[in-house]
Amino acid sequence: MLELQRPARLTPIARFACAALLAWSTAGLPVLAQEPPRSLTVNGQGQIAIPATIAQVSLGVEIRARTAEDAQEQVAAASQAIVTYLKANNVEDLQTQGIQLSPIYVNENGRSRISDYSASNTVSFRISADELGEILDEAVQRGATRIAGLSFVGSDEDIAAARNAALRVATFDARTQADIVLGALGLPTGEVARINIGYSTPLAPESIRNMAPATGDIMARSAVEGGEQTIQASVMMVIHY
Repeated sequence: MLELQRPARLTPIARFACAALLAWSTAGLPVLAQEPPRSLTVNGQGQIAIPATIAQVSLGVEIRARTAEDAQEQVAAASQAIVTYLKANNVEDLQTQGIQLSPIYVNENGRSRISDYSASNTVSFRISADELGEILDEAVQRGATRIAGLSFVGSDEDIAAARNAALRVATFDARTQADIVLGALGLPTGEVARINIGYSTPLAPESIRNMAPATGDIMARSAVEGGEQTIQASVMMVIHY
């Protein structure tokens, strides 16, 4: 009769030796690397034009006088009259932009001396473009001597809505580009791996008239046209295929 013998149990040292031998024998086998997914990068653009119905104005008072005190007092009086009028007409974002006082020098016989002093005060505010002509004319009557800056923008609500609309257009543009390219190559469109979003709001053009005459109508109400402001958005997509 044949007698079956049970395999002998390996000692811990033997088991360790077998494991080391197996690891050494498989170390040289090639490892199959996973190929990274192929990707397509597209850039979509979208822009929306909105009416520029808000005027952003910087209005100044500049006085020249023989003494610094006199120049400053005259500027302060005119500025107060202008600010009081602007507040009464409920302009928005009214604030002081700058106050200056400086000597004016002349040369006499090779020597420089102070002849006068120049003082100025500039305030900025926002007002509806439809009201701008009358506001500026009344400000001149109260002592304004120059328009330091004038530009037109859309309302905050219109800008926010335009950004959302431009973003939708840019997203659709990017996806359409990807579908067209991959479709033309007969390749399937995979998942979107990465998205970058950008906004751009071009500055509104400055008014061509930036100096106010001492008296008279400086800008007829019918001549005030804010034009349009363009809001732009961009979407960059990386799409696997």
